[in-house]
Amino acid sequence: MIGCHKPALIVDFDGTLSELKPDPSDAAIDPVCLTLLRKLDTFLPLIAVVSGRSVTDLKTKIQLKSVELYGNHGAEKFISGKYISQSNTEVDFSHISELLTFLKSEVCLPGLFFEDKTFSASVHYRISEDHDLVRKKLTEALRLAPNIDNLEIFWGREILEIRPTAQLNKGYAIQDIYERHQPKSMVFVGDDTTDIDGLAHLTKLRNSGLIMGLAVAVKSSSVNQNLLRMADTYVEDIDGVRNLLNWMLKNWSPDI
Repeated sequence: MIGCHKPALIVDFDGTLSELKPDPSDAAIDPVCLTLLRKLDTFLPLIAVVSGRSVTDLKTKIQLKSVELYGNHGAEKFISGKYISQSNTEVDFSHISELLTFLKSEVCLPGLFFEDKTFSASVHYRISEDHDLVRKKLTEALRLAPNIDNLEIFWGREILEIRPTAQLNKGYAIQDIYERHQPKSMVFVGDDTTDIDGLAHLTKLRNSGLIMGLAVAVKSSSVNQNLLRMADTYVEDIDGVRNLLNWMLKNWSPDI
């Protein structure tokens, strides 16, 4: 599915390059993955990290200058030292903060972390003692939420994701990478619900004959089954991601 071409590598951050942490701010790139990415960066045509985190946050986590960063599921990016956002679109991002404020007022349970990232928002409940109760209360609040029709809601791994209905997702990021670089081959790796858009768009490009490509899911105990169904293959947790990156290093390094 990849062919003989060195592929562009597009990879998620949380749950893929980094272990999921109770407090998202504690997440750090896995040191083995970081070492392998540094080596891959010397000869792959492109490496990009595409995340639900803000670009500013990603920059503190990824200390590789040539790696392209896409934040907020593709709504903003940091490339060659330049920050670019989609704030000039007709999307009203104020609905995101309004919804987050509403959820804060309606769901007062311990262990919740509300994160406003301007272009998207998240409600983390990994440290909550009762995940089922949190999901129930958040679901009930969403039924009464303002401007909900203008937003997309996604349940991930102990997280509720909120973003505008503007196709600013990881599929958008994949398309942007394709248009700017025209790679002959791509590998995309992700572990959660919002990565489905990336897997789907890579598959669309491949089925159109525009690229060779491999869509990889990171399997965990809480993985979205639709992600596994969309993927060509899967690896197990962070250790599997390490093995995948090492496999790419052995197969495409000019020194081999």
